[in-house]
Amino acid sequence: MGSAAETVLKAFELGDEQNLDELLKLQTDDFELSMPGMVVKKQDLEGFYRPTWAGFPDGKHRIDNVIESGDTVVVEATWGGTNLGPVQMPDGEMPATGNRVSFKLASVNRLREGRVASTHIYFDQMEFLRGMGLVPEMAEAGS
Repeated sequence: MGSAAETVLKAFELGDEQNLDELLKLQTDDFELSMPGMVVKKQDLEGFYRPTWAGFPDGKHRIDNVIESGDTVVVEATWGGTNLGPVQMPDGEMPATGNRVSFKLASVNRLREGRVASTHIYFDQMEFLRGMGLVPEMAEAGS
């Protein structure tokens, strides 16, 4: 594993530890986090992470696969956490459900001068919403 992958995996670890100060040191000044429906600039990350960590205080990633090519690192992971605090949804704040949420994700990270310049996270939003109890479970094929 090269230094780019090591940097990205350290960023995952610091996020899981809720260590924003150290996480920000691994990112370029113009860092952007892109997820379905949102783009968060570096200066706004605290406003994104703190409520997320409050909503899922035990949230953690399990790293399933890492692919590194030059300054690009792709991580396949499974994220899981228990919803113990309010969650900001597009139409307002939702109270805690107490549900355990787990979903697979892919994270495409681009580095510049040894620091993470952008992170694009892709995940199944319906899987998240099902875990939160906001949409019904899907019936299995053939049932």
